[in-house]
Amino acid sequence: MSFLKKLGFAVLLVLLLSVAANAGAEYPVDPTFSQMRAFKQEELRYKARSEKDGAKGYSDGVSISISGTKSPAQTLTFTAKVDGVSDVSGYEFHWGISDSDRDPYGYLFYPQHGDLLGKKTIKYKFYSAGNYECFLSVSKDGSYVGYAYVSFTIAEDGTHPTIEQKAAQIVKTCKGSSNWETALNLYDWLTHHSYYDASLDYHGADILFYGYGVCDSYSKAYSLLCETAGIPVERCLGPNHAWNTLQLGGKWYQADATWDDPNSAQPGEGEAVSGYEGHLFFCVNAAAMKEISSHAYSDGSQEGEHAADCTSMDANYYIHEGLWKSFGDYYGRYADQILEQFANGYQVYEQSISTWVYYYDQDGNQQSEGFRYSSILREILKAGFPKYIFKYGNEEMKVRITVSDGPVLTAKLTGWDITETGTLTLPKKTTQILANAFEKTAATTVVIPQGCKTIGARAFANSGVRTVKIPASVTTIADDAFYSCGKIIMVTTNETAIEYAREHNMMVGVP
Repeated sequence: MSFLKKLGFAVLLVLLLSVAANAGAEYPVDPTFSQMRAFKQEELRYKARSEKDGAKGYSDGVSISISGTKSPAQTLTFTAKVDGVSDVSGYEFHWGISDSDRDPYGYLFYPQHGDLLGKKTIKYKFYSAGNYECFLSVSKDGSYVGYAYVSFTIAEDGTHPTIEQKAAQIVKTCKGSSNWETALNLYDWLTHHSYYDASLDYHGADILFYGYGVCDSYSKAYSLLCETAGIPVERCLGPNHAWNTLQLGGKWYQADATWDDPNSAQPGEGEAVSGYEGHLFFCVNAAAMKEISSHAYSDGSQEGEHAADCTSMDANYYIHEGLWKSFGDYYGRYADQILEQFANGYQVYEQSISTWVYYYDQDGNQQSEGFRYSSILREILKAGFPKYIFKYGNEEMKVRITVSDGPVLTAKLTGWDITETGTLTLPKKTTQILANAFEKTAATTVVIPQGCKTIGARAFANSGVRTVKIPASVTTIADDAFYSCGKIIMVTTNETAIEYAREHNMMVGVP
């Protein structure tokens, strides 16, 4: 068996395995994505051999060629010809059209799905000027036969600008007052003017013209738009999905325009603007992405030089716009629920994270977003809570809450930042605090040492105390120990102190 026949069998096996592996992948992903990448590697190997041999094709016993005819609207029809074969019904024709200057390692058009799979003739309308190539791989009854490819140019003719010109036009209309605003506007332009291609054939940045494409198209187009706007950007590739990383304010973030565009359609169907586009995947960290199977390489282990550097949520849409704190499920808002639990004296709050959440925009209108994965919501809450100013009575305090990982939201109150005039740390040998011992003290924070057992009557009455750290050794707290002190936060794990806090309308924090 010849080298190329062996190679053809190997590639076919890779394609079949990748189909099986992606058959159960979550929507929206492209089950042909890994096939396309394997096919491109096949093409590059064959072309390298052609350049070495001085021929633009190879076959075993038959002559394979491609002929192309062009319409005035720059629609090209490509037809495969297998000389010496009268009946080609048993032949499979696998096609790929590339933008050879801008994307030599990918395709604009990859008709490996649906009606175009294996067809002898294909058509593609070119929207932008440039240099292109059409590649054909031929097999028969599962056996590799040969390949051919042809190069051609689409000239600028007044109706076919370059894709760079198209991107510059879009950037001009989307320019914001900051890079963050520009990046968001470009993201919105892309999702509002595009559909996910239900045929899975269109892979190019020409989605900017055509309006249809798979994840490959969205990520290529968003890269081009950001580059044109001067925003550092990269593509991130997973096993069956593509998205982006971008840099804003010196920090890297991941963004997935495909997953924020909810509608799909067959090419030629639907309106230019589909509606219901979102921002759930605009500027998130790698921790949020890596738990999603289609984004398995969000840590940069496959491709994406700066994917692992995406550790911040500062530029996340909901953090940046201050909308994170109004997230809630069907029973209320997460932030309010958590704070209410702590206000009732509970130290730990747990709740399963809903896949659907509601939030209220800056105008107070209720909106809904479909969180396909709870990791996104968890990371938004983890980023939002440390910056949240909570008003407890007449006191404004900065909450410090840790949110644990997993499908169950576990929040622990770890302390409070309060404007302090002084901290009173009692001696280590203190075993009891006598009645009226620190009445009217100006200290705002009191630290009681381990070993102390009793806090006496009016021990801190009429004082400025706002935070008191109580050790496990305390067994008795006088009912009026903190008389007329206003709002008190007890930082403790002591059950006696926790119960006391609940009975006296105090908040509890975890040391």
